[in-house]
Amino acid sequence: MEFIIKIEKIINNGMGLARPAGGKILMVPGVLPGEKVKVSTRTEFRGHIEADLDEVLQASSARIAPPCPWYTDCGGCDLQHADYDSQLAFKSAFLSEAMTRAGVVCESAVPSTALASPDQLNYRYRIRLKIDKNGRIGFFRKQTNSVVALSSCPVATKKMNAALAFVHNFSQTQATIAMYNELELLHSPAHDTITLLLAAGKNQKTPPELLTALTNCPEIDQAAFKIHGNINTDFQLKPLGQIFSVPLTQENRNINYTLTWSADCFSQVNANQNERLVQLVCELAGDMRGK
Repeated sequence: MEFIIKIEKIINNGMGLARPAGGKILMVPGVLPGEKVKVSTRTEFRGHIEADLDEVLQASSARIAPPCPWYTDCGGCDLQHADYDSQLAFKSAFLSEAMTRAGVVCESAVPSTALASPDQLNYRYRIRLKIDKNGRIGFFRKQTNSVVALSSCPVATKKMNAALAFVHNFSQTQATIAMYNELELLHSPAHDTITLLLAAGKNQKTPPELLTALTNCPEIDQAAFKIHGNINTDFQLKPLGQIFSVPLTQENRNINYTLTWSADCFSQVNANQNERLVQLVCELAGDMRGK
């Protein structure tokens, strides 16, 4: 079924929400608030309909051309069709709505807008890629479990993109990579090193020669297998140690320290944003000496 609707807002999964008169709530990706669009039903649920965008009839002034050539297919990003100021406003609204629903009230000193990243692209220091049965490496296609093969990712660091291009070409010539279903690339900001982790099942083979071949890429400094979330230390080209390390300095507080975390630890992938986050927490906390 087709609808012509006006988008009310963006919700936290990146979809636009519309409330047609007398009908179910509609959710559609790739749209922006205020836009008039033509959509068609993809899946109908008891309380809402998920639809596909067919045509933008009246575009928002915030709409831009996505910087990623795979954006319309890849499921990795949801908001690249909006300018950056609008992305920040959407994220602030997501948080505000979630806190309101949870009954959380913040003091007036807490910022009401999202903290802008120092970099809008090439900021991501960690990416987890899927591998399909044909050896294609990339992210899942939107709303599916099929893989969109990628040779680059605009949100990943430039050095990580060089490693990704090597891995993409490697996967097209080395059938053994299709034995595995996941690959991670991690870039340490402090040491400027790239680590590759290849996820293997409990009973899968873990040939060291495969890791050696992958580290033929000049940008890949070390590699290891990751089995059920744990790094296999039976074979490593060198001890992995702490994958990430970020020096942080708060000069006005005479604070100098380093954040470090390992490859199996969940972390903020925008490492440069960590320093801004710590700075904001320190500002909100005030002078804590002696407390």
